Parts: sequence; structure tokens; C-alpha cells
Amino acid sequence: MKVGLQFKIIGTVFLIFLILFSLFVYTHTQKYQRLLKDSYITEAKAIANALDANIRSRADLARDVLEANVYKHIWLNPNILKIDINLPQNDNQLMTFFSNDQTEINATSDADNLQVLKEGILINKITKLGDQRILQVITPIHLSGQSIGTYQIDFTLENVDQAMADEVKTMVVYYILIILGFVLLLFIFSKSITRPLKDLMITAQALAAGNLNQRAQIKSNDEVGQLAISFNQMVDSLLLAEKYNENLVQAVPVSLVVLNSDMTIRSVNPSTLQLLCYTEEELVGVKVNKIFVKGETVKKGRVFKGEEFVNLIEKGFIKDLEMLYQSSQKEEIPVGVSASVIKDETGKILNIVVAAKDMRVYKELEQEKLEAEKIKREETEKYVAKLETLEKLKDDFLNITTHELRTPLTSILVMIEILKEKTRNMGDPEMASQVGVVFSEAQRLKKIADQILTATRFENEKGLAKSKIFDLAAVVKDHLPVFESLVDSKYQKIKFDIPPTQLWVNADPDQIIEVLINFVDNAAKYGSKKQTIKVNMIVEGDKVRVEVRNRGNEIEPEKINQIFYKFSQMENVFLRQHEGLGLGLYICRLIIESYHGQIGAESLPKEGNVFYFTLPRVKEE
Repeated sequence: MKVGLQFKIIGTVFLIFLILFSLFVYTHTQKYQRLLKDSYITEAKAIANALDANIRSRADLARDVLEANVYKHIWLNPNILKIDINLPQNDNQLMTFFSNDQTEINATSDADNLQVLKEGILINKITKLGDQRILQVITPIHLSGQSIGTYQIDFTLENVDQAMADEVKTMVVYYILIILGFVLLLFIFSKSITRPLKDLMITAQALAAGNLNQRAQIKSNDEVGQLAISFNQMVDSLLLAEKYNENLVQAVPVSLVVLNSDMTIRSVNPSTLQLLCYTEEELVGVKVNKIFVKGETVKKGRVFKGEEFVNLIEKGFIKDLEMLYQSSQKEEIPVGVSASVIKDETGKILNIVVAAKDMRVYKELEQEKLEAEKIKREETEKYVAKLETLEKLKDDFLNITTHELRTPLTSILVMIEILKEKTRNMGDPEMASQVGVVFSEAQRLKKIADQILTATRFENEKGLAKSKIFDLAAVVKDHLPVFESLVDSKYQKIKFDIPPTQLWVNADPDQIIEVLINFVDNAAKYGSKKQTIKVNMIVEGDKVRVEVRNRGNEIEPEKINQIFYKFSQMENVFLRQHEGLGLGLYICRLIIESYHGQIGAESLPKEGNVFYFTLPRVKEE
């Protein structure tokens, strides 16, 4: 049975027994008190009847006649304090005619006596005279069947109270005996609990001392028995964990040395023995100095010194400290030492665990790694140099080719202009159309050549020569017809939002307009066939932002950051619908960044694309 249930049963039984015993005591006391009271009332009635028997006429009410009868009854019953005989004076008053207490004679009686006289009833009540309780019994005096007065007989309840006090004392003794019996029962019951708990404590102390072979005895199946079972299971788990840790320590590939607080070696693992070529008996119990190279590292019997020792004691550990072990053959072995302090609850050092890894292998690997990194770095430098050479060759080729193309292209364009004029005068439409195609292709080639030269100029940092302070808003307004000519007037519209304030910037106005023309041209070419292109100029603190918004296909996120680089195309190379080398936005980036601005693009789902650039605002000269 469970201990908790046993306690509940014992407590419940004791409580029920105590309640029943209390009810019995109370009922018995009340019954006893009622019996004593009833006996006094019965005696009072008997005395009244005896006195009535001696009264045959009013002449028998003489004091000397009554005195003998009254004192006889008082002598026979020591519990009677007094007997008063009260006779009426008038309808509303009774006077004490006789009393064994002389002070009561001729005194006016109370209302209870008058009520008894009128109604012929018996009244009893308990009153107090000082500290003494008194039972008053009032009964009528009968003569020839009529009530002619009253007897008031007062009984002392001292004997009743004493008897009740004795009864209470007896009951208190019974209560004490019951409680003592219950305490004794609890003591015996608790012994049955504390004894196995004490055995469990002794077993726990043995375990704390390191004896994991101790087990708690299981003598019951209650909570204490279950606790003993759980305790044994815990010990089994600890033993298993200890064996696991021992196996782990034995198998760990690094050297582990456990030191006592006096810096003597407590235990070592096989890796330590293998590393230092010692036996376990040669190391256990000796100072740790034996395994370290003598010198500055080991001084005054202390392996760790200075800041190392402070960190070890205060922080509880040190990590990756390079030191030298010394083998039994006096070989110096470089090791990386990490140490940790084990303390008790008071902060006293119990043990120091020192882990050391053989740095010889690590140093060899580190050297190999450094050599590999050196080779890789040299190969990378060669590859970068080769790329730079190829890049220079490519730029030189483009520059030379472009320069060589511009001169004949200029001559070709002049000759084609003359040829266009002659074909127009000849009146041959087909010839004029073919000459127009040749002229357009020549212009496209010239534009490509100009873009390459412009990109090269900015790459060589030659694009800032024409910068000046100007009102960007005014310049854009002056070029509105140019921007409007870039859109298809039949299907597309362009809308400008230019603030009324002046926007002063320091740049080349022609180059900035070239950037904005590129933005608007791209918005028209790559946007929806029917759309409204919006050009907004926004003041953002000390910068001015110019953005071009259009409705078109969403630009892929991975291409957003690529479109401003050289030869980058927004379209798929194999699905291109528009011509170009991919230098336009690249040149735009070079122009804006040369004036310390920023350029970028955003693609908003279901809203279109935004191309923008910002320039620092300056004060007007």
C-alpha cells in the first residue's frame, strides 16, 4: 500500500474516532448535568409536598412551626442554601414571610414568585451568587387546593460543578491518552518509512565516496520501495555512464592527464602513455613536472605561471597553450595544452584536467597547408595577370579598331549623304530606300564605335573634364521635345513630374541628358506597346533622384544587378528584338558614378520597372 494512502487512512480513522469520542463526551456530560438538575428539582418538589403536608390551616404558617420543618430539610440536604416562604401582601406583591436567611425576611419577592402564585406552576432557573452557581426552584404553597404562597428553594451547584470538572479532567486525560496513542502509532509507522530512507542515505553516502557497487535494499512496494528502485536504476545509469566515460577517455586520441590539487598526477589515459613512453605506475602519484620540459615553463613546482595560472584559477580554464612535453627518452614533444579546473561547491580545487594534442602532426599539416596556399596564390596571381593582360589586349584591340573605324565611317557617312541627295534628285525611290538603309547601318556602326570610345574614356578616368554647376530641372525642361521624340506618339505617352524649385548639381549637363535619354529610350523600347512613361524628379535630402517608370515585362532578379555592367543585355541573347552591344547602361553607370552619384533599377510585380539615378545637390554659384 502506498505511504500517502496509509497516512490518509490513519489520519481519517483518528479524526473520525476523535469526533465520535467528542460527541460521546458532550452527550454524556449534558446528560449527566441534566440528571443532576432533575434530581434537585425532584427533591425540591418533595420538600414542598412535605411542607404542604404540615399546613392544614393558616395557623400552621406560624414562623416557629415552619422553622422546625424547614431546618430539618436543610439539615438533611446540605446542598440547600436557603428556603424562602413567600406570602401575598396584595394582588401585585409577595413578601418573604420566613427564610433561614434572616436578611431575606419581609423582603419583596421577584416576579417569578408572583407568576408561580398566579398560575400555580413550577419554575426553575440557574443564577449566580458571586462566583457560585445556584439552582432556584419556585413552587406554589397549597392549602385546600388553592395556592396561598410560594416556596423558593435555592440549591448550590458547587457539587455539580465539581463533578463536571472531574468529568472534564477525566475526558482530558482520555484525550491525551488518545493523542499519545496516535503519536505512538505515527512514530511506529514513521519508523517503517525512515528506516529504509536511512538505509538509502547510507547507500547514497557510499556512492558519494565512489563505491558504485552499493545498492539500496527493496523491502516494500510503496513509494519508498519505488524510490529505492529508482535509486538503483540511477546508480546503474551512473555506473554505465562511468564505464562509457572510461571507455571514451581510453579511446580519445589526445593525451589526458588528471591532476590533484597538489599538482600530482592522479590518472592518465593510454594516449598519454603512448605519447610519452611511460607506464601508468611511473606517472601516477608523481609531480606533473615530470612530463614537462624543465626550464622557464616549469618553475617552483608549477606548470602554469603568470597570466596563464590566473586565467586557469579565476576563469576555470585555459585553451590552446603551446608547451613542451618530455618523453621518457628525453624527447621534446610540442603540444597544444587546454586545461580545466574542477571545484567543489565551496570553490575549493579538486582536480585539474589537462588535455594535450601532439602538435608535431599539426605542424606538419600546417606547413603543408602553407605551401599549398603559396602555390595556389602564385597560380592565382599568374591567372589574374593573364586575365589582366587579355583584358588589356581586348581593350587595346577595341580602341584601335574603333579609332580605325571612325575615320572611314565618317567618310562613308559623308559620301552616303551626297549619294542620298543625288538619288533624291534622280527620282528613283528604290535606290533612295537602299541608300537610306546603308546610311542607317553606317550610323549604327558609328554609334557603337562612339559607345566603345566613351566607355574607354570613363574607364581611364577622363570623363570629368566638362563638369559644371547647373540647374538640372531647367536642363531637363529644355530637352522635353527630345524625350517626347523617343516614344511612339501613336500608342505611348510620356509624363514629367518636375518640381518648381531649382535643382543645382555639379556634372556635365550633356552627359546627364544622355543618361536620361538612354533611360527613356529603353523604357519605350522594352516597355508595353501601350503605356505611359513617367519621368519623376524627387528631392531626397541633399540628393536629387531622377527616375523613369514604365509598364513592361518584369526584369529577372538575378539580372537587376548585372544590367549596368559592360556588354550586359536585358533580353535573351538568342531572342533579341533590339540591337546594341550592351554598353548603354554601362556607360550610364560610369557617367553617374564619375559625379559621385548612384544608379540602379527596380522591378515591381504588376507595376513595371523603375530606372533611377541620384546626384548630390550643390549650392548655386
